[in-house]
Amino acid sequence: MCRMFYGHLLNILSRPDEAIYQANQALKLDPQKPLILGLYGALMTHMGKPQSAIPYLKKALLIDSTHRFVIGCLSGAYRKIGDDDNWFEYFKKITWYDDKVVASLDSVLQEHGYRAAVEMTIKIEEEAANERYIDISMVGYRYLKIHNYDKALDCYEKAYEIHQPNMTYISTNQYGYDQLKENPRYIALLKKMNLPLPGE
Repeated sequence: MCRMFYGHLLNILSRPDEAIYQANQALKLDPQKPLILGLYGALMTHMGKPQSAIPYLKKALLIDSTHRFVIGCLSGAYRKIGDDDNWFEYFKKITWYDDKVVASLDSVLQEHGYRAAVEMTIKIEEEAANERYIDISMVGYRYLKIHNYDKALDCYEKAYEIHQPNMTYISTNQYGYDQLKENPRYIALLKKMNLPLPGE
């Protein structure tokens, strides 16, 4: 576990060769643990290699078909390659949305496409934020997916203020590094977090 999390840290610090080395060592040491496989798949996705992540995530689910972290990672990997049907198939297994909302979201996805479905999830989660915990960094990520960069950065800045743990990944492909790398608000966040700047 230490090697795998160290691999994630190295990727966050823009040291990808060292990151993959540590992750491969972790995988060799414990190749049957779903969390190790899930974290490996997540790292591949964060490094811009979601297609490579999918076999490891599927292997993890063969060992534990209910592992929520792995299911979430697999949903994310499918989204990264543009497979909206599989994205939603795994997304609905771990969402807190009730069956009626899931059915409505499925209908929106099929009739109007991914962007409309993402806009619906943003509305649902923003409305629910006063009643339950919502990961604001993930709301930001959804704004990023529909290219609303100002709203995405509003969420990221709030997530930074409340020390949301997922914000450590802001320098990776997971959080839209390529789309934001010239945005001054994004650069300011990287500096506040002492993370490598684009090109470093």
